[in-house]
Amino acid sequence: MTEITKDEFIERWNSNDEGGGITFDDVAECAVRWGICSRPKIRPPHKVLNMVLRYLGLPEQPEETDTEGETTTTNSKTTTNPQPPEGRKENKPMTLARIIKGIQPEPFRLLVHGTEGIGKSTFAAQSPDPIFIQTEDGLGQIDAPKFPLAQSLQEVKDNLDALLNEQHDYKTVVIDSLDWLEKLIVPDAVAAAKLDAITEGYGKGYAMLASLFHAVIDQLNRLRRERKMNIIFIAHTKMEKVENPSGGSYDQFAPKADKRVTGIAKEWVDIIGFAHRKVTSKDEKGKAERPTGFTKESGCDRFIRFDSTPAIVAKNRYSGLPEKMPLDGEAFFTALWSIIHHPNNEEKS
Repeated sequence: MTEITKDEFIERWNSNDEGGGITFDDVAECAVRWGICSRPKIRPPHKVLNMVLRYLGLPEQPEETDTEGETTTTNSKTTTNPQPPEGRKENKPMTLARIIKGIQPEPFRLLVHGTEGIGKSTFAAQSPDPIFIQTEDGLGQIDAPKFPLAQSLQEVKDNLDALLNEQHDYKTVVIDSLDWLEKLIVPDAVAAAKLDAITEGYGKGYAMLASLFHAVIDQLNRLRRERKMNIIFIAHTKMEKVENPSGGSYDQFAPKADKRVTGIAKEWVDIIGFAHRKVTSKDEKGKAERPTGFTKESGCDRFIRFDSTPAIVAKNRYSGLPEKMPLDGEAFFTALWSIIHHPNNEEKS
């Protein structure tokens, strides 16, 4: 399919009453490429069309009911719903013969959040054959393959496309960091929503932010399926207040990003680890006292937790992974590989 430019789309759409022969396949492809909608073909065609028209500044078309289900008529212009390509089979009805049984080892999806300088990037650098996509500066002292610092969302997408389409031996892609990736997405979201700031438009900008982040997730899903790559998100931590529906509120350590982005990421990944320090002080006799603070006499050990509590955002879908481990990437990834590929492993629901 030849890619249609924005000017070409407008010219063809305005050329005649048939919309210049533009099909729904064309509309869907443009919606994805322009960051309007990450999954247009699961939405009603007329809604996707109007999203594209709105994005281009063209008049939207009123919905009309199609009685035969083959076309979606919009005013005087019609976009034809695509038929399955020749040789492509229709979806078959589910039968018991198609049931998948047993454990299916798949590349892991991990999100690690923690305070600055605790060692998140060093931890991720010990993952299997990693390659870093830098969205923030700070990896100069880490000996690991990395793309140049990304200056835009498009550069991040280009990096992912290179990993998808070019020959390489990398097994893990590390996005460092999630919160700075969000900063790169914001200008595109503002432009796509035709706003001056992400906070304008009664949530329209944030909806576009979520849509563009979904598009990144779609690329990562392709890397997992087609190249069998593991995925790691690194994020900074923020303290956020959580309102308890039963009454009261409490503070929680959470990934530092917009709630829509973190919501998508938290749902998508298999594991969320919270990297933190265990700080204890010693009395004059050398006995450990309760945690106090950071002092020269204090011992400071770094850990990563996978059990969710009211105090921290964490998650673990795999049995066999302890609630807490030292922040040692080599030990963690060795244990995780064994858990995923062990024949007796059972994934948590």
